[in-house]
Amino acid sequence: MVEEKTTDQTTAESVAAERRGEPIFVTSVWLRAQRRTLWLRSQRESGGEPLETLDRVLRDPAELAVREEDFYQADPAASYLSEQIRVTGIEWTAQPAWNRLRQMFALSGFEVALLAVAMAADIHPTLRRAYACFHDDAQAQYATPWLVSQLFPEVEPTRLGPQSPLLQWRLARVLETAANPWAVHAPWVADSHIMLWLLGGPAQQPQHD
Repeated sequence: MVEEKTTDQTTAESVAAERRGEPIFVTSVWLRAQRRTLWLRSQRESGGEPLETLDRVLRDPAELAVREEDFYQADPAASYLSEQIRVTGIEWTAQPAWNRLRQMFALSGFEVALLAVAMAADIHPTLRRAYACFHDDAQAQYATPWLVSQLFPEVEPTRLGPQSPLLQWRLARVLETAANPWAVHAPWVADSHIMLWLLGGPAQQPQHD
């Protein structure tokens, strides 16, 4: 007997197919955004009175993380996206340009993910709408450390500050409008030359003086 696919599972497969042919790091961010959307939708569908909703918001983050991971394994569409994320992750980590950047500037996995999330929105501006929805703020359309932790839950967070290689080597920067540049919701943007180089364009190779 052939198992019927759910609407979400069919959508997930369509999203994965549509992403073929684009930079692999963009595919990874897009798939992760789609998976995160499924999780948030499942939370909204649970309904509840305002106080019940507040209770979910204030629940222990570690408990929520476990529930979210369980959902990614149990839900067919989320499970399919997780597998696609795993496959794209293998291809991404094998890319020479990204490996060179990571090793040359001693970037952590979290810093690499932040750079990817920032650049993905520059390549596909529609992602900015998704970022705003995830932040629950129409103005928050940029990559933030908080957003990276939500899209890349398996990556160990790195506390970002003035000594971060991203800032020291000008690979990325915090927007000047940020009230606190080290806050988890501070908006980050990638350097345009680094993005062009990673995309294989005619940009100068990054130099480590």
